[in-house]
Amino acid sequence: MAQAALPSITSRGYDEGRMHADLVTRLMFMRPAPITGIADEHDLTDRAEHLKAIFATVANYAKCIVQDTIDSMSAGTSCIDQTGIAAILADSASDVCGQLLAARDVILETRDAA
Repeated sequence: MAQAALPSITSRGYDEGRMHADLVTRLMFMRPAPITGIADEHDLTDRAEHLKAIFATVANYAKCIVQDTIDSMSAGTSCIDQTGIAAILADSASDVCGQLLAARDVILETRDAA
């Protein structure tokens, strides 16, 4: 599911309210496919991909908000680690999606063993 990127912040003056509304609108249209019956490997893969897209959208929004915050601070006072924040969000996405994909692999291994 292709999505337009949130605006990248290159200078101050972005409207945080507009960025937030854009985030909420995007999330509203990023619905997971329904699972009917018992979840199979396709369902788990679809859910992992869905959550990966959700995490990417939220991470991009967080990047914009953090950058705007840094831009609004007095020169030399920012101790916000943008790289660290990005890594935390990426790790969280990887952990959550990895759990779903690991469950998918168990389903496949169980079926192959039968």
